[in-house]
Amino acid sequence: MKTLPISLPHFPFICFILVVLVHLSLCLGDKNNLSTACGALFNCGNITGVDYPFRGSDQPKECGHPGLELHCVDNIVKIEIRKVKYRVLAIKQDTWTLTLTRDDFTGDICIQEFVNTTLDYTLFDYASGYENLTLFYGCPPLGIPIPWQFTCPVNGTSYKNGFFELGAQGPGTCQVSVIVPIRTSFFYEIGVSFSPYHVIEEGFEVTWKVDSEACNGCRNSGGRCGYDLNMNKFSCFCPNQFSGNPTCNSSPEHGESSLQASPTVSPVASVNSKC
Repeated sequence: MKTLPISLPHFPFICFILVVLVHLSLCLGDKNNLSTACGALFNCGNITGVDYPFRGSDQPKECGHPGLELHCVDNIVKIEIRKVKYRVLAIKQDTWTLTLTRDDFTGDICIQEFVNTTLDYTLFDYASGYENLTLFYGCPPLGIPIPWQFTCPVNGTSYKNGFFELGAQGPGTCQVSVIVPIRTSFFYEIGVSFSPYHVIEEGFEVTWKVDSEACNGCRNSGGRCGYDLNMNKFSCFCPNQFSGNPTCNSSPEHGESSLQASPTVSPVASVNSKC
């Protein structure tokens, strides 16, 4: 049996077809995996059924906003914001609200690192009904007794005559100060039935700014909501589709087609690496 020779002029075109097929296969496989992996809900302790814009730390990074990664540690949900770790007490996805408390203040007002509570304001805002409380550590004798004074041994140093005041303030004559948000009404309850330790542990509410509305259209079309880390925006992962469109079976957005051909470039090189 004779073997039909491959004409050299057709060889680049054949290579192009093979590369396209391999590229599509890889992209489809990758997106299919994401459409499955990103469909899993985050469950930890008493917080269950959480999905986009959050993702669990065991899910692919594309399954949620990069600033909303949740960790489950001994059935406690934790999140890190600007290098400060928080415990997540509640997630209300219908009102876009998180209830947070500083992880380092859990069970003790004597923290090992004196860091203010700060938010990433591109992602979060404080909910209404909260204001700042300043804790002062290592202060000179005040001369008069005040409620809730404390002393903290931290890394071999004794920070004496600690106290707190409403508002965000610097350390003044004290060695250091730390600012934490508290429920406004609580400050007027101090001395009645609660302590400042309890109100700090009670936590505070923040609202997230990530637009979750686009996710509804994606879900309704059979897709899984996720995040395009290259384009830094929402993406919809669909079965058997390789382009991150707003919804499944929709046309790619302008300038985001997965294959681009240029008459001045070799056909093999014209395959875009982006899925």
